[in-house]
Amino acid sequence: MIQSIEVNKAILPSMDADAIGGAVNLVTRKAPNALRLSGTLGSGLNLLSQKPILNGSLIVGDRLAKDKLGVILSASYNNHNFGSDNYEAVWAQTTNAKYPVVLSGFDLRKYDVQRVRRSISMALDYELAKGHNIYFNTMYNWRDDWENRYRFRADRLNTPVTTAKFTEISDKLLELTGRVAIQTKGGIDNARNKATRLEDQRVNNNMLSGDHLFGSLKMKWSATLASALEDRPNERYITHRSNKLVLVDTKDPFKALVTLKNQADDLTLALNQIYESNNNTNEQDFNSKVDFELPFKNKKGNVYFGGRLRNKQKERVNSYDIYTPITTLASGGNNLGSLTFSKQNDRIFLNGDKYAPGNFVNNTFLGGLNLYDNTKFKKEDAIAEYITANYSSTENIQATYLMGDYKLSDKLFVIAGVRIENTDIAYQGFNYDDKTKKANQSPEVSKSYLNVMPSAHIKYNFTDNAVLRLAWTNALARPNYYDIVPHATFSPDNFTLIQGNPDLKATTSSNFDLMFENYFKSIGLISIGSFYKDLNNFIYTRTDLNVTDAKYGQLQSRTQPQNGGTANVYGLELSFQRQLDFLPGFLKGFGVYLNYTLTESSTTGIQGREKDDLRLTGTAKNMLNASLSYETKKLVLRASLNYASDYIDLIGGSSFDDVFYDKQLFLDVNASYAVSPKWRLYFEANNLTNQPLRYYQGIRERTFQ
Repeated sequence: MIQSIEVNKAILPSMDADAIGGAVNLVTRKAPNALRLSGTLGSGLNLLSQKPILNGSLIVGDRLAKDKLGVILSASYNNHNFGSDNYEAVWAQTTNAKYPVVLSGFDLRKYDVQRVRRSISMALDYELAKGHNIYFNTMYNWRDDWENRYRFRADRLNTPVTTAKFTEISDKLLELTGRVAIQTKGGIDNARNKATRLEDQRVNNNMLSGDHLFGSLKMKWSATLASALEDRPNERYITHRSNKLVLVDTKDPFKALVTLKNQADDLTLALNQIYESNNNTNEQDFNSKVDFELPFKNKKGNVYFGGRLRNKQKERVNSYDIYTPITTLASGGNNLGSLTFSKQNDRIFLNGDKYAPGNFVNNTFLGGLNLYDNTKFKKEDAIAEYITANYSSTENIQATYLMGDYKLSDKLFVIAGVRIENTDIAYQGFNYDDKTKKANQSPEVSKSYLNVMPSAHIKYNFTDNAVLRLAWTNALARPNYYDIVPHATFSPDNFTLIQGNPDLKATTSSNFDLMFENYFKSIGLISIGSFYKDLNNFIYTRTDLNVTDAKYGQLQSRTQPQNGGTANVYGLELSFQRQLDFLPGFLKGFGVYLNYTLTESSTTGIQGREKDDLRLTGTAKNMLNASLSYETKKLVLRASLNYASDYIDLIGGSSFDDVFYDKQLFLDVNASYAVSPKWRLYFEANNLTNQPLRYYQGIRERTFQ
C-alpha cells in the first residue's frame, strides 16, 4: 500500500514543526499509466509459537475516461499467531549488610497472541483541465489482537526492606514468605472474543486534494478527515493469591528466578478476584492546508506561503467491575486446584527448563463464567479503579509559513523562512472522592501557546555529484494527549500507578545539521554529517519503584511524565551505499549498504538528580545498520544487520531505580527469484539472532524485564 517513503532529516517551514528528529512521510500508491493487476500470497512459521503466518495482498489499477481518470485499489491481509516468554523483576535496597540488594517482586509470564490485520485503500485522480487536477484517497485499516496471558507473581518479598530477615539456603538462594498470585487474562467466550483479551483497532482516513496552476502561481490544497477507534470489550481476569514460602535465586541477577518451595502449593491458592473491564478510546482528526508557490521573475527562485488548520478530539471511556461468587465455582471450592486448570509449560521458556509458568485457570473456563447472573455473582462497580483514567480532550493547531528559495550561483542555493504555529488545548477528566466514594467530572482546563520557528538551509554543489548541506531549523514536540490530562491510572492487579501532568510544557529545539554527500555515477553514495540539537523543557518519564503513595498505599511503581530543563543532543553520522558493478563477472552483482550514528547527550533540570550526569532518555550512543546484497536480473538476496546500544528509558528517584533498554542486535535475510516476468517467489527470515527485548535496572546485570 506504500509506494515510497520520504525522509527529511531537516524540516522546511512548509512542513509540520512537530518533528524535532526529522519527518517521515509515507506516500501511498498512485494510479499507474495502464492496467495493472498484481498480488502477493505467502505463508510462514513463527518459531516460538510453532504456528503459521498468512500474508496476502492485491492491487488493481488503470486509467479510464481517455486517461483523465486514474483508479487504483489496494487490499492486504496478514494473520500471525505468535507469543512471548517474559519475566520481570523489581529490585530493592535493604539495610541487610549481607543482602543489600534483593528482589521485591517477580513475574513470570507467558503470552499467546493472534493478530489479524486487514486493510483496503482507494486512490482516484482526475484531470479537470490542463493544470488543474483533483485527487481523492481513502484508506481503512482494521487490526484485531487476541491475547491470553498467564502470570505467576511473587511480591512483597522483602517488606519492610529495612528489617528484612532471610533464611539462607545457599549463597544468594533465599527462602522467604511472599505473596504469590497466579492469574489468567482472557475474555468472554463468544464468537468475537473467543475467551481472549480482544483489542479491536480501526483507523479510517479520507483525503480530498487538488493542485492548480493559475498563470505562474501554483496552488495545492487538501482536506483530510480521519478517525481511530480502539475497543477492548469484556476483558476478564481471574486471580488466585495466598502467602507462601518461595525460593529466591539471585545467583545470576541477569536471570533471576522465584519459585514456590513446594510446587504443589499453586493448586491451594485461594480465589482473590474476578473482574471484567471494558475500555474504549476514540479519536477524530480533521486537517486542512493550502500551499502556494510563486516564481521570481528572474526564474532563480520561488516564494512559498500557506497555512494549515488541525483539529483533534479524543475520548477515553473505561469501566471495571468486580464479580464475587455467591456460591462456589466448583464442587471442590474456589481454590485453583478445584477449578478447570491447565499447565502452561508447553514450550521451552527463555531457553531454559527452570522457567516454568505452571498451572493456571483455563481461559475457556474463565470465558464461560456467566458473570451477569446475579444469583451466582455479586457485581461491584469498582469506580475508583478506572474513573480517573477517563478523559476527553481537544487540540486545535493553526499554522502559517513564509519561505523562499534562491539560486545565488551555479553552485550555491539557499532556502529561508519562518513558520508560526499556535496550539490550543482543552481537556477534562474525573475526580474521585475517597470519603464520599463518588466521582465527578473535573472542570475543563485549557491552555494555549505560540511558537515562532525560523529556519535556513544552504546547499553548495562542489560538483554535479558532491553536495554540502547546512541547515538551521527550529522545531517542537508537543506532550501526548494523555500525558497532560490530570489522570491517575491505578492497577490494583499490578500495584502500579501512572499519573498525568497538566503542567507539562511542549519541548522546543534549535537544530543544526551539516552534511556532505558524494553520489557515485552508478547507484550509490557516501555521506558524512554532524548534528546538534539544543532542547528546552524536554519531556522524560519519571518512575519511582517500591514507593508508598498517600492515596494508593504500597506501590511497585509510580510513573509520571515531567519536564526537565535543557538537553543537548549531538553526534556524527556516516553512510555508504554502493552497487559493486565495477567488479568483474558475477561479483558485480554484490551491493553494500552501511550507516552508523554516534549520539551523545546531556541534561539539566531533572528534579532530585541535578548533580547526576544523565543522558536524554531514548538516545542510544551507537546505532549501526548494514546490509549485503546480491542481485541479478532474476535473483535478489539480502542480509541485514541492525544494532543499537543500550539507553536510559525511565528515570528514577536515584540511579538505583533508573531503567535502561538493553543493547540489541538483529539479523534478517530475504530473497526473491523471478520465475518469469510476471511471477516471483520470495522468502524472509527475521531475528535470526533470537534477540530478546530486555530492560535492566541500575546496572546491566540486573534484569528488569
